[in-house]
Amino acid sequence: MKIQLVSAPFLGLGRSDSFQYSFHPPLGILYLGGYLRKYYPSKINLKLTDGALLGRQQTVREVLQFQPDILGISALTPNSLGGYYLANQVKKALPKTFIVFGGVHASALPEEVYRLCKTDLVVVGEGEQTLLEIVKAYEAKRKDFFEKKDFFEKKDFFEIPGLAIKKSGKIFRTSPRKFIQNLDKLAFPSHDLLEHRELYRGWVFKKSSPETVIMSTRGCPFHCFFCTDVIWKSAKPHLRMRSPKNIADELEWLAKDYGIKEYFDIADEFNCSQAWAIAVCEEIAKRKLGLTWKCQLRADQVSGKLAKSLVKAGCWYVCLGVESGNQRTLNGIGKSITLSQVEKSCQILKKHGLKINLLFMLFNIWEEGGQLAFEGVKESLNTLSFARRLIGKGWADFFSASPTMPYPGSPLYRFSLKHKIIPQKMMGRWENWNNIWGIPLNLPKVAPSDYVKVKTIATGLQTWFFLTRMRRGVNFRTIDDYIKRFLGVFRRL
Repeated sequence: MKIQLVSAPFLGLGRSDSFQYSFHPPLGILYLGGYLRKYYPSKINLKLTDGALLGRQQTVREVLQFQPDILGISALTPNSLGGYYLANQVKKALPKTFIVFGGVHASALPEEVYRLCKTDLVVVGEGEQTLLEIVKAYEAKRKDFFEKKDFFEKKDFFEIPGLAIKKSGKIFRTSPRKFIQNLDKLAFPSHDLLEHRELYRGWVFKKSSPETVIMSTRGCPFHCFFCTDVIWKSAKPHLRMRSPKNIADELEWLAKDYGIKEYFDIADEFNCSQAWAIAVCEEIAKRKLGLTWKCQLRADQVSGKLAKSLVKAGCWYVCLGVESGNQRTLNGIGKSITLSQVEKSCQILKKHGLKINLLFMLFNIWEEGGQLAFEGVKESLNTLSFARRLIGKGWADFFSASPTMPYPGSPLYRFSLKHKIIPQKMMGRWENWNNIWGIPLNLPKVAPSDYVKVKTIATGLQTWFFLTRMRRGVNFRTIDDYIKRFLGVFRRL
């Protein structure tokens, strides 16, 4: 049986339309592929394709050439329309291909998936176990599928947790999928199945090359208002951590088999548990792999011991999730940190020589007493002033700032629908959501020109700090890439 797993392409033509998504391999389908090979061995011919890297036309061609029995499509919100396009094109040309659609966007809006594309199943929530059970059920019943009999009977697919099934014009949801409790039981991502690995050039800032990504944890114990939580909050525990040994084993494998010299741990927060984070660093340092790496941290869980352990293990760059320079906002969006904690953490991290990128959201939105609350121009500019002050004091090196986006699956999205602040021309046009400054939300007393003003100041500051701070002692992909990303946005509003 032939199975192809595809990270959905964007609707635009060519790789330039997927610029943000070609830094690193798509871990989602790599984990799915590894899990299938580990728990369903020697029964499948498996192919992985990164549509976001190849563009929609080439992705369609690769699927039609492979002619899979099962096509799995994984999509985020900005490339969901590209996923629908792929599903429709494949079903038209290969009607006997069984299509399974999953990912964050499908988990949030399964009804939309069925409405806009010819998928046979939608996966809701964590996908590895669900996909494995789908493959087994399909293998047992594929004859019925080919003969167009009643394929979805309650004794098979309806017993698989984590599905949205369309039958007789109605959509039924099966029981929620429980989480894989022990992440060490997952296979390592199947990098060997992904073609064109040489095209992944890594993050903008890096010390060494080639670079890849890992994920040391899944989920987050906190409840930020803006977070898309339809997968990682769909069951408990909300945070699961791999063992230090398992993480170090993967790094050793990546270094030995693929020549990886740097990695980015894209877990939401590496330091939710300081004791665990320090143990991971100690295990990595003990292996003496010589890898440099980056991670994301919370501002309220930083100590000198953690910073020292990070540096000893080869970490040189951290992203610190701050979100706003206004304490009222931090309280409103449920961030559960204080500005003084941010300042203290920055000082500790800089004392040990780590590069710090502060992450901010502008025009934050939340709810107070059931009413709309938000940051206007004044508050957004105050956030930029906070970032400039920290960097000016030498407590940070760089910052990233973008307007708040209410992605489906988040409390913010549901709240935004309630208060009708998402422009009608933006609804359902998910490809446009990839242009974060493109379509301002309908916030009271905030005009499109206000977005232009804040964006101009933010982009100018980012470029200045890149040229004066981040370039020192750091390799980056190319200046052209950077300028296109941070200065080219002026053309698109």
